[in-house]
Amino acid sequence: MEQEKEYFVFISYSSLDNEWAIWLRHELEHYHLPASFNGRTDVRDNLRKVFRDRDELSAGPEWDEQVSKALRETNNLIVICSPNAAKSDAVNKEVETFIALGKEDHIFPFIVEGNTPAECFPRSLSHSKLGGDVNKDGGRDSAFIKVVAGMLKVGFPSLWDRYEKEKAEEERKIREQRDKLLIAQSRFISEKVTEVIKNNETHLARRLCLETLPTPEHNYYPYTPEAESALRKAFDLKSFNLKGHIDEIFNIQFRPDGKKLISASKDNSIRIWDLATGKCDLIVMGECDFMTYASFSPDGKNIAIAARDYYIHILDSDTGREIKRLDGVSSSLVESVVFSHRGTRIASFTRNGELSVWDIISEKKLFLATNVIKSFYPHYNISKLTSNIFSADDKYIIIPLDNGPIQVWNIEKKELYLTLEKENTKVALFASFSTNNEKILAVSENVIYIWNGKTGKIQEIIDEHKNTIRLAVFSPYDSNIILSVSVDGELCIHNIENGECVKKETISIRPQCFYFNSTDKFFIGSSDNKIITINEIDFKLSGKPIKTNLNNISDIVFSRDGSKLLSVSENEQVSIWDIQNEDIVYELDIKGKPLFMEVNSSTTKLFTINIADNVIKLRAFDLSTKECVLEFNGDDKAYEHELCLFTDGKRFASVCCTTVFIWNVYSMKKIVLSKTLAHKYGVNCMNFDASGGMFVTGTFDKTICVWNINSEKCIQTMVGHTSHIRSVNFSFDNKRIASASYDGTIRIWNIVDGSCLHTISIDTDNVMFSRDSTKFYSVVENCIYIWDAETAHLIQKIEKNIDERLAISSDLSNLAILSPNNVVRIEKNESIDELIYKTYNQYKSYLLTPEERKKYYLD
Repeated sequence: MEQEKEYFVFISYSSLDNEWAIWLRHELEHYHLPASFNGRTDVRDNLRKVFRDRDELSAGPEWDEQVSKALRETNNLIVICSPNAAKSDAVNKEVETFIALGKEDHIFPFIVEGNTPAECFPRSLSHSKLGGDVNKDGGRDSAFIKVVAGMLKVGFPSLWDRYEKEKAEEERKIREQRDKLLIAQSRFISEKVTEVIKNNETHLARRLCLETLPTPEHNYYPYTPEAESALRKAFDLKSFNLKGHIDEIFNIQFRPDGKKLISASKDNSIRIWDLATGKCDLIVMGECDFMTYASFSPDGKNIAIAARDYYIHILDSDTGREIKRLDGVSSSLVESVVFSHRGTRIASFTRNGELSVWDIISEKKLFLATNVIKSFYPHYNISKLTSNIFSADDKYIIIPLDNGPIQVWNIEKKELYLTLEKENTKVALFASFSTNNEKILAVSENVIYIWNGKTGKIQEIIDEHKNTIRLAVFSPYDSNIILSVSVDGELCIHNIENGECVKKETISIRPQCFYFNSTDKFFIGSSDNKIITINEIDFKLSGKPIKTNLNNISDIVFSRDGSKLLSVSENEQVSIWDIQNEDIVYELDIKGKPLFMEVNSSTTKLFTINIADNVIKLRAFDLSTKECVLEFNGDDKAYEHELCLFTDGKRFASVCCTTVFIWNVYSMKKIVLSKTLAHKYGVNCMNFDASGGMFVTGTFDKTICVWNINSEKCIQTMVGHTSHIRSVNFSFDNKRIASASYDGTIRIWNIVDGSCLHTISIDTDNVMFSRDSTKFYSVVENCIYIWDAETAHLIQKIEKNIDERLAISSDLSNLAILSPNNVVRIEKNESIDELIYKTYNQYKSYLLTPEERKKYYLD
């Protein structure tokens, strides 16, 4: 062994490569030789001490003597080579000094950047046989070990194999520890999400969820069922709050495209909110004590503001910069202001009852009406002045006069166009055009009047409400649809065409504005106590309806592969749909209950069971020909009403008293008894495993038995239920069994040792595993419950109307809903990956703020 000096290694480097020097020193000081070198006296057991010059020194007579001394007291010199080092006089000086000491063979280049010596070597280092290259040696770790092997004069493989293993083990432990911390953090944040959801802070809840699940931002985050459950709850919410104002909110209005919302407050601010994220994009502070109203232009590029300075201000909606100011509006305060449909005009309403129309370009007043009804005032935080008082072409305006009729005026000609009469003498509270100008709507107390927009004749009178109507609007997509809300919160959707009330429900908020994003969904905006609330409401059935020729549908069932949906009528007819195309593919009379479908490339078979006179009958239909290709009658034995099939359709089981019979199916004429499983007690339910090698039975004595079919022996017994077993099913990976019992519980069992892993209190007829075995689920009346198979944490609860029947595919991706009116609908049940992708794309530009991260202990 060479003579021992004060330093074993001296690291020479440019200050621009400081991070590499720090890493290299750490690796050298913490390196340990493999155990195979124990006892060898010719190889040192560590690489300490290490000298790292912290600052690059200039060459010359003032060069630090301390560094020169360290070089003399050093066994080896590692030079971090890069274009920075090649230009460094200090690195070159250190190499020159080390060579002058006669130790050129102890110089080891560590190349971090550059392809040739000329690019990365200092001038005095012309060549070296030993060293490492980060780019050519497969990374920094292998380059480092090459340098170590050179300094210790041992073979590279003898060090590298062990180093890789130790590094992998170290990284595994680090990952394991990190995952434990992240899982604990995920569960903590998931609990906080539940609290946030209770406060209706939906956007914050979803953004918090991005800190608990793997995303492109941090794809190493471990999955937890608690985090999935929290995200699904956040997406189930149909409302959210917007917080920021510190005083009363006067008005709110959706931008015409529904993507943003504007609010005006007594705190003297106008705020514009991004509804996709809940972020406040813009705050405009007023010049006077406060601003009273704000509204978007039709294209959303500008906003009009009414303020207590008696002006109308027009601002750029992106920057808040004032573009124009309309002067001389009135001697009275402007209470509200709106753009016309084409954005060329503005209507304003003042406190003294003046309704004015302005040309924006010329800034001239085109029209003035006085004594307009006082109900136009923004009582209850709502103004009846909306863009719909203008006709679609901006030529006409509706004026409900105080103690007079409703009038429609030609703005430019200042001529009365229509006078709209109604039956009662009550004052009209507000009025509006439909989008196509074909209809005009007005409200008088609790009655809605509909006139023809050209003739002025009454077409319809709607009196669904018992109390005064707060607001009523036409759907922009369909002028036959009217949404109205009364002061007591009763919401009605009216279809004028057929005179039907499509939807009626009570809401707890006082609406101020509406936005329709389709023909079956709308959003309500309201404000109270400085908080804005946005609610989403469906007024048509969700999911695409699929047509059926069946009457009195009694059941809906997915095929095992999830590609087909069966609907069964009370008279035992069946319709079968292809889920992807949502087209009906088969219809036939089955005279029985569908059990299971076998779907493969060559044929699709439907297996059915029928019971008559206590005799069980099994049939198989080839759906392409609608012919019965298999028929099995149990009339030679007193079969109980229980039968199950293996997934390939070539094996089935039947039960007689305490004996289970396993049958092999070769053809319609050849069905052979294969195995017999004898019990002490009667069998109530049974099932094959995914491979067909095992069989499970649930007995009347509350016991579950797992059988090896080939040996006909019971290989596992599970005891714990306190009443008869109703359902037993294997997981598809054959690791667990799920059972449901009349004792009102679901239990999950370990097949290997028969232990009960989880007990869930829920009364259900059946419990099944998802196709990937990661979840188990049960349908209970109008609800579907989905649990995590590992922890039994409830991940998702899908709930529909009490009179609807549900079914779900085995991969949990599709939901079928049977309504009382005999309509079947298919809804997509998004996977957790789809939800994460959607959430990340929605909020990636608005992740948690530093203050929010600190509040939830994420930093």
